[in-house]
Amino acid sequence: MTTRGRVVFWSLGLALAAFASAPAGAQELTIDKLAVHGYGGWSFGRTMDNLNTNFYLFAHQRGDYFHNEFALNVTAQLSDQLSIVAQPFWHSGHHANQTTSGMDYVFGEWKFSDMARLRLGNVKQPFGIYTEVFDVGTLRPFASLSQSLYGPSGMIGKSYSGVGLTGALFANSPLGIEYDVYGGGLETLEEDTPLQMIAQIADTTGRAALNASTSRTFRDVIGGRVILHTPLDGFSVGASGYTGTRPVTRLGVARDWRRTVMGAHADFTSDAWWLRGEWARERDEANFTADGSYLEGAYRLTGSIQLAATWGTYDTKVENVPAANIAKGQSLLEHEDTGFGINYWLSTNFVVKSSYHVVRGNRFSHPDPTTRFRNLAYNGRLNDETSVVLVSAHLSF
Repeated sequence: MTTRGRVVFWSLGLALAAFASAPAGAQELTIDKLAVHGYGGWSFGRTMDNLNTNFYLFAHQRGDYFHNEFALNVTAQLSDQLSIVAQPFWHSGHHANQTTSGMDYVFGEWKFSDMARLRLGNVKQPFGIYTEVFDVGTLRPFASLSQSLYGPSGMIGKSYSGVGLTGALFANSPLGIEYDVYGGGLETLEEDTPLQMIAQIADTTGRAALNASTSRTFRDVIGGRVILHTPLDGFSVGASGYTGTRPVTRLGVARDWRRTVMGAHADFTSDAWWLRGEWARERDEANFTADGSYLEGAYRLTGSIQLAATWGTYDTKVENVPAANIAKGQSLLEHEDTGFGINYWLSTNFVVKSSYHVVRGNRFSHPDPTTRFRNLAYNGRLNDETSVVLVSAHLSF
């Protein structure tokens, strides 16, 4: 049975167990016990220099008009204690291989009290500010989340497969606390072809094929998050972390190598202001250590017009790589994004966004991981600065 199949089996099993022990009336699912929400949008991106072959997010030199996505969130409240939550998603791109669909998460939740809720299945990962609302474009100021933490660096995943406990303490106090603890398996968002290339960039004879997959799977994961809500309305701070292992061969040794990520965040939200910042450190044993951080702010100039700004950075220090390789490919380890945006809100559920970004470094901005990327990197002709315009529309209900 596949991992996805086991997740569905666990969630259905939890629901059936509740049915078996509950009164007959609790087994009925009426329309008032079903909550349906949706999040989606369309995005356009273009790099401003026609000689620059870098891609950044959904932007490239010819312009991409075909980035569309939608996620449907469904919650079935089967009883006062039991709910089932699922979120399928769809994404379409310009080419057939950019069109995907799947399941972000599906899990059962058993509520003991507000202080303790058990979750079992494929559960949204609690990390930082945005992981649990990853697809909701109306809750962020830009077309995409900051790549410094939420990009394909392996910092986070959308969901873990396993068991978790979540709850709120001192909910009626000026200092409220939310917590999460969890364990199981985790698939991270990861595209590490720049790191693969820097490991062999000065080698003209033994260059291996690149692994262009955009995820990595970790097991025996243990993680948690704590959020402190302060007496200042809308202001919270928090810390997150997790650790897990992946069976690979490094330094000629095949074993489980450990990945550990820890981070901190601060968030202030009011009717007029969104002020947010996060930092995280990622340590991949015998491979690399990276620090990512960003600051973003948005201000409602009027009821409809919102101004936004962001700055983010992600820097990598690789291990067991010759100094000559690093000197030749330093930009492959670096990322910095400075962006400014203007958003127009037609309603709280529908917004049009535009932004201009200057991206320095090639960790997340580079050509497709094909022969062109390899040749440009090996011959030292990569563009290490990319100017990008993004336009998008986001909706939620």
